[in-house]
Amino acid sequence: MLQLSGPSQPAAAAAAAAAPSFWPSAAATPPAAAPPPPPASVLPGSESNPPPTAGFLVPTLIIFGLLIAAGAIVLVSDAVRTHRALAAKGWQPKAERAPGMAWVAAMAAKRDEGYSLLPTSSRRFTSEFFGTFVVTLLQNGIVWTAVYQYSASPTEMNVAAGISPSPAQAVSPLFTAVSIGLTFTFTMNLFPGANLNPMFTTFLSMQGQIAWSFWAPVMLAQFMGTFLGHVFTYLMLADALKHLFEPQGLDHRNLQTAMHFGVTFPPDWVSNGASFLSSVTMGFVIIALLWPLHISMRGEERMSPFFHRLCVGLAIMVVVAAFGNNGLGTVNNPFLLLAGAVFVSAAGWPREVWTSHNNFVLYAPFMPFVGMVLGYMLCRIIEFLMLTPHKQETTAQPSVSKKDNRLGDEPSRAQLAAMLREAANTLDITVGSNGRSGSGHDSGSMSSSASTAATVTTVATAEGESLLRAAQH
Repeated sequence: MLQLSGPSQPAAAAAAAAAPSFWPSAAATPPAAAPPPPPASVLPGSESNPPPTAGFLVPTLIIFGLLIAAGAIVLVSDAVRTHRALAAKGWQPKAERAPGMAWVAAMAAKRDEGYSLLPTSSRRFTSEFFGTFVVTLLQNGIVWTAVYQYSASPTEMNVAAGISPSPAQAVSPLFTAVSIGLTFTFTMNLFPGANLNPMFTTFLSMQGQIAWSFWAPVMLAQFMGTFLGHVFTYLMLADALKHLFEPQGLDHRNLQTAMHFGVTFPPDWVSNGASFLSSVTMGFVIIALLWPLHISMRGEERMSPFFHRLCVGLAIMVVVAAFGNNGLGTVNNPFLLLAGAVFVSAAGWPREVWTSHNNFVLYAPFMPFVGMVLGYMLCRIIEFLMLTPHKQETTAQPSVSKKDNRLGDEPSRAQLAAMLREAANTLDITVGSNGRSGSGHDSGSMSSSASTAATVTTVATAEGESLLRAAQH
């Protein structure tokens, strides 16, 4: 019969006799002995575990909810206005009410025809908000899963089996890197146009691919999405954190558990200078890896959108594997740390979150941006030394004088149609006269006339389009 509460006393004694001396066993620990007290570094009220605060989570959530409601009103109204404008111009089919469940088939037919991205600026803010929310939720879940599977769960099992102290198990960097890289890939595929990181947004703005007028709203959307991701993470992990820390007489809101909300500190023996250098190097490397994905080389085919996002995820995977678990407190996403510090402070974590390790949280979010600027400068140097922009040669259009411009200064479809109707009437008269004069001819003559008519029609159409292009130029 399977025992869930550990081996029996005779079995434990036999296992202790057969086990090597360096492996602790249940027989070596007296059953009645009290568990050893936690080390001084994690005692309640110690320097490494300061007491929690009352927090201000409720007013923070109220303000946050009002901002989300106001933003949702703006985004929805913009989307509705754009849909109506597209439908009015005939570029978007109007929704037709179908009887019964026939509307399901109608919607499926529209989906089969494919979609186009909505041509509105609010689409980018929507993508950034929901994209960073999903990425933050998944990243926090990945960190918690790694900690639980490699540390918390084995420790509980060993303590239940009487093994004390519990053998240490290292967290797999490959698991973390691959999971986070694929998280970015599929989230960018779910929300097209999202950058999901303030470093990437700033870099693309410097490249001229994103207007600077969008920079501040996009950054605000990313921060709010990250904050909301931390809120949902806490709702899921609160009971588990209490289960792990309260039996030891500790509050679950401590500097150790802040890591599950993006707030990480370097070890005590690592200086802030070394940690900041690691973050700067990370920002430099990630921009250098992503820059080739945002330029096009002459003669090379452009990547498909999904393959482009997959390459971005692979670059993030490499960077996370190199810097994510190097023990130096490297900051990969400035808003993940900053929004996490704001959330844990609001939720009652100690005030030392902001002052611990020589005010690490106050300076660390800016270091990746320094690396991003250095990476951008490197890309510009490479572009100057190794590349040249390709300028397509344009064929000079023949000038059309005012007298020859039959379509006027502002050509329209109506004017072009009138000109083509005039050509068609002339062609009809010509063909009719040919038919009357050649009434005695055979059918071959009639087919020749029809062929001539088709040729003249083609020439007239081409001439009209040529005049239209010339007038537009």
